[in-house]
Amino acid sequence: MKGALNVTEELRVAVGHRVKERRLACRLTRDRLASSANPHISDKYLWEIETGKKSMSADILRRLAIALDVTSDWLLGLPERDKDDDE
Repeated sequence: MKGALNVTEELRVAVGHRVKERRLACRLTRDRLASSANPHISDKYLWEIETGKKSMSADILRRLAIALDVTSDWLLGLPERDKDDDE
């Protein structure tokens, strides 16, 4: 996939797990999440992301985070910072 992040299999699986975990918590089908994140994402591609079989672009990561109402940091398993940390 053009523009896909170069990530390890471990990270792909971890991010995919978080996407699926959050999708289920939000009671969204794969099809519904795929179409709300980006009309060009198929439910099959989302399944491949959730199972760690495929990487995604930074743009898709951002769009999924927005659709799932989480930060991209959370999806990546990074500690979230307070806005005050930047000061």
